[in-house]
Amino acid sequence: MSNGKRTRSVRDVKYIMLIVFTLIALMFALNYIFNLRIFIFREMFTEFSYLYFLILLFVPIGFLFYPATKNAPKDRIPWYDILLFTAGFSCFLYFALHGVDMTLKGWSFVAPLTPTIMAVISWVLMLEAIRRTAGLSLLVFVLFFSFFPLFTEYMPGFLMGQGFDFLTTARYHSMSPCSIVGIPISVTATLLFGFIVFGALLQSTGAGEFFLDLASSLLGRTRGGPAKVSILASGLFGSLSGDVSANVISTGSLTIPTMKRIGYPAHYAGAVEACASTGGVLMPPVMGAAAFLIASFLGIPYIQVCISAIIPAILYYFALFMGLDSYAARVGLKGLSREELPSLRKVLARGWFYGFALIILIFFLVVLRMTARAPFYAALILIVLSMITKETRFNLKRFFLFIETVGRYFVSLTPIMAAAGMIMGALGVTGVAHAMSTEILWLAGENLILLLLLGFFASFVLGTGMTITPCYIFLAVTLVPALLHIGLDPLACHLFVMYCGMISFITPPVAIGAFVASKIADASAMKTALSAMKFGMIIYFLPFFFVLNPAMILHGSFLEIIQVVFTCLAGIILMAGGVQGYLLGIGKIGIPLRLCSLISGLLLCFPNLTTDILGIVVVIIAGALLVFRHWKKGIVK
Repeated sequence: MSNGKRTRSVRDVKYIMLIVFTLIALMFALNYIFNLRIFIFREMFTEFSYLYFLILLFVPIGFLFYPATKNAPKDRIPWYDILLFTAGFSCFLYFALHGVDMTLKGWSFVAPLTPTIMAVISWVLMLEAIRRTAGLSLLVFVLFFSFFPLFTEYMPGFLMGQGFDFLTTARYHSMSPCSIVGIPISVTATLLFGFIVFGALLQSTGAGEFFLDLASSLLGRTRGGPAKVSILASGLFGSLSGDVSANVISTGSLTIPTMKRIGYPAHYAGAVEACASTGGVLMPPVMGAAAFLIASFLGIPYIQVCISAIIPAILYYFALFMGLDSYAARVGLKGLSREELPSLRKVLARGWFYGFALIILIFFLVVLRMTARAPFYAALILIVLSMITKETRFNLKRFFLFIETVGRYFVSLTPIMAAAGMIMGALGVTGVAHAMSTEILWLAGENLILLLLLGFFASFVLGTGMTITPCYIFLAVTLVPALLHIGLDPLACHLFVMYCGMISFITPPVAIGAFVASKIADASAMKTALSAMKFGMIIYFLPFFFVLNPAMILHGSFLEIIQVVFTCLAGIILMAGGVQGYLLGIGKIGIPLRLCSLISGLLLCFPNLTTDILGIVVVIIAGALLVFRHWKKGIVK
């Protein structure tokens, strides 16, 4: 048998296993979420069993998809990966079948020999799965905290906590409802599962192309049109995919070359796409996994998180639009011709049902409040309506693409959520989470601004080393209690942490969104990241705005909400003019007016009446300077 044949055989084995495992996982999820009690699922499992069945279906197969090293064999599956797969499948299957025993017999701290051995093995296997899927930086962080109960009693100061021996720690991680199968995995298996299915279905039926064509038909002819298309398309697509890198690749592969063609520098085109894709994770109705965790932490409906996130997301995208419009006007970039753009009527005729499926999703979320089930109903509607046209028809090929997309997403997501659970569990069982919160309060002296700055930098630093979900989990149990202690709005605090964690997607040294976009744009990665920082600078201030004035997340009176929204919109226009050197309605402006515009914009965006008045004063001064300059020119003439 030739090498090429062996390669295809290996791919076929992995692919078939992924398809089969994902289909089984989907049946488990439907049975659990809808309480169906059909076929082999007649006997209802405990939540422990359900969660471990999902883990055994998605974690062990990761050893087959993610190689141990860069030099691992490409044409075959190494024996040690097969061994890891078998060990993982066996351990997690054992726990899935003994969910009742873990719950009723308290195996999380005291257990017989066999489950204890299984606990140690599963702990080690999960750490290796985290290394392969999420990278070394997250592994180091999780490694420290998963072993933390072993040495916390010897740690200094606030890091000192209740210690446990090795076997007790292993049992706790593997068999308690507070670690590997804690809140993150639980939220993924119940609330998030359906949204991942719905997002994958949209991708496999061509929604990405529809959103891109829709954005092109609406904005393609405006100045700098292709970049505005990128912003709108990435926002629409990203709000459903919840993944920055996937968003950059999906929309950026089409928008970035078009931006370059009409005159955008390569690094700037990449920066636009990176910022637009990053914002998609902040845009309802799906957002990212962290948003579902916020709902779980606060015990509120997920739709409440979505509604509260609407205004900040709109302000973020409005800032991108205004910055782009000012840049395009300053350098004289035009839009595309009518002949180059798709017809809006034809686009809507071809893909109207995507919008209808979103309406169904929102109806079930808002009116019926069926968070876990809503995306499944919307997915069913989408499948039925997609059969109307040949181009979008849900055929067998698209079905397998859909199942594969769901499977690959869960293979990469499940270890990360388990990692977040291990961090959360270790901080909770040792009691260090509360001590950290107290220490942060003491360090900040209960000074609000200092405390927020500490949280901002902590979120950013953690975000450079891990994905947003573990970063959010860590700060939700350490920083957020300190913020709540000084009387801030609970939802605003959790959104603050989530937003700050997102900053690392466009900020060096990590800037994964900008780096992925730079590859597509064929531009310098660092130059693209620095341009993204400048272009998306509003994201560095926005978390402070809504945590200091919850009216921005719709927690306030109608007048307060109207005031904060309109002053922010005005401030964003001024900030865009100051950064780009072109002010809407005025034209190109020099350095003095750019500084005035930037300062007044920040003051107006800052949610305080005093700063609003100061911002207006600066605008009046800038206007006087502008009038004086024109008057002086008239005198000279």
